[in-house]
Amino acid sequence: MSDFFLSLSRNTLARKVVKQTGLPIPLPQVLKRERAPWAHTTLSGKEFAIGGYESRGFYGQLAGALQDAGAVISGDPSKVDGLLFDASSLESPESLTDLYQFFHPRIGKLKPCAHVLIVSKTTKGSGNPVTVATQDALAGFVRSLGKELGSRGVTVNLLVADEGIDFGGVVRFLLSGHASYITGQVVTASGHKTASGRYEKLLDGKTILVTGAAQGIGAAIARRAAAEGAKILLLDRPHEMTALEAMAREVHGTIIPVDLLKEDAVVQTVRKLREFAPVHGVVHNAGVTRDKTLFKMKSDAWDSVLNLNLGVPVAMTEMMMSKEHDFVSAKDASFVFLSSVGGIAGNPGQTNYGATKAGLIGYARGWSESERCGQMRFNCVAPGFIETRMTQAMPVAVREVARRFNSLKQAGEPDDVAQAVTFLLSDVSACINGETIRVCGQNLIGR
Repeated sequence: MSDFFLSLSRNTLARKVVKQTGLPIPLPQVLKRERAPWAHTTLSGKEFAIGGYESRGFYGQLAGALQDAGAVISGDPSKVDGLLFDASSLESPESLTDLYQFFHPRIGKLKPCAHVLIVSKTTKGSGNPVTVATQDALAGFVRSLGKELGSRGVTVNLLVADEGIDFGGVVRFLLSGHASYITGQVVTASGHKTASGRYEKLLDGKTILVTGAAQGIGAAIARRAAAEGAKILLLDRPHEMTALEAMAREVHGTIIPVDLLKEDAVVQTVRKLREFAPVHGVVHNAGVTRDKTLFKMKSDAWDSVLNLNLGVPVAMTEMMMSKEHDFVSAKDASFVFLSSVGGIAGNPGQTNYGATKAGLIGYARGWSESERCGQMRFNCVAPGFIETRMTQAMPVAVREVARRFNSLKQAGEPDDVAQAVTFLLSDVSACINGETIRVCGQNLIGR
């Protein structure tokens, strides 16, 4: 079922009538999503304004990233497709005035669906509480500005970066249509891993496993990864064989029919993966919901959700990292776990589901901080309300409220999630580890 208000908003006359008459009808801005695969000049034809101090901080690095991506740096606020501000030199509450001076005259002139990105520096270990307070203030600024501009389809994000790392790929992602449903987020880039510098066919030559790949978000991830050159291993229940075979034909992938709730499923899967070693990326997307309040929840509903959503990803990862099977995954493999906004903010009737999705966030962070992590990376993607077969089964009123319960005032698409997952699977995101990227249009609950 399509979003009536989003469809109506595509009609210029309808938007004009609603605005002139003052009717209380939600007309979200249709987002400008990037449907094509990544390109080196992914920002070609776009104009951006940059703020900050040219002689210090990240300013030069940011300007270079824009120009390398094909963007034009413009001083005309009425023409820009986005704003980029280097806040790494702000070290006192007084210096936050620079934010007002840069953004105030430009915000009202931004084009619909523009992208705003502020870049700050890591303050951990700085020993200066004033600097920490100033830099942390940026998160509140970004989240508030995202909620002010969301109705215009504008995204606003904060990148917190260590000095001396290449975060150009993250800048490209957050300023492009590949991240059109990601807003109000704080993303940290750390470490000293070097990005490949290749911005097309991001997954060329890589083998990627996607669980729950037969339909919905899993199928979208498989399609997007295949479009970026990956060899796809499609894992789902034998019950989904017809859909799996169709997906395999579409993406030229390989089917791995496994019911992950079976007792020996993890062992069976890892042994099968030996045939395709090394595996360069693993996407743990398979999951289930069994919603009931805790008082009314049966033990089997609790157990099945905990097992599939958290137990299986943990067991499979641990087995792949064991000495007996450590050759199965590449030494620089990327693991992406599908969490949920429900695991961050919680939902009534989802104590089991929320626990598993929060657990995945902790698991990824735990691995990123482990000495055993090596060159591997572990991250999460947390979708909000995404238009899928499952959400279409919701009552109309519930679905309508859920669609509007974010800054962009609309639901996301499975490909929005797939875009974020593909980014994290690729070497473009080499500096991202232990992070959770929310693909939720800045859901109004949670961080």
